[in-house]
Amino acid sequence: SFDGFNIHRAYSPGAKENTHVYCIINADSLLYLGTDAGVLVYNTKTDRYRSLNVKFPADVRALLMENSTLWIGSLNGLYKFDTKTKRISQVAKGIAHKAVYALEMAADGSVFVGTYNGLSRKRPGSDSFERVAIGQRGGGRNFFVNSLVADDSDDCLWVGTEGALYVYDIYSGGIGEVTSMSGNSIKSLAIDTEGNLIIGTDDGLYVRNYNGHIDRYCHDSRAKGSLSSNVVWAVMTDNNGNVWLGTEYDVS
Repeated sequence: SFDGFNIHRAYSPGAKENTHVYCIINADSLLYLGTDAGVLVYNTKTDRYRSLNVKFPADVRALLMENSTLWIGSLNGLYKFDTKTKRISQVAKGIAHKAVYALEMAADGSVFVGTYNGLSRKRPGSDSFERVAIGQRGGGRNFFVNSLVADDSDDCLWVGTEGALYVYDIYSGGIGEVTSMSGNSIKSLAIDTEGNLIIGTDDGLYVRNYNGHIDRYCHDSRAKGSLSSNVVWAVMTDNNGNVWLGTEYDVS
């Protein structure tokens, strides 16, 4: 954890909590952490991990909270966990592929699931998922969806894949590729306080403004304030307008 001044270790060597963390959800003073060891729950008030006696799936890559339901995306499938009853169940129907890498909720209440080979959507009021057609890709290549972010101001969903960035209209269902980003592996996505799309890739950081202009920022060993690495795995914006980047080597 980081208190604004120092970094504090929240695990003990050799403990279950000493594992890779891929995603975090903050809900009512509890941090739900998606890890290789499953879902860990950390109480920020007591500074202790909380045992729920629930068999979570391993290899968790994405988390999303919908009211009292925690959606869990893992390499072994999509699960939903009721935080009130502590019941967990797997959801398979309509999911494009069992390996789930991204979860997002749009302004209309739709839940989107990005997988190793495609995108799925659960519409508001529905209990089932449906596949979303992204497009055609030759050579038998799959649509590996790495990241998703909803742009509520424009009623769209940005879809980051291995090799392309797409924008999906949540109301019309239309989808198009951002050709200027073609060939990039889109690792992470976020919307900043000014409405810019922040794009983390394996070739630096890109910032797309509302008019579609894109700037690129990359690592420069000669510049002290440059990116620590061109591989940007995670992007987060905070309430103060700061953009935090998790890269291959460090935090920027």
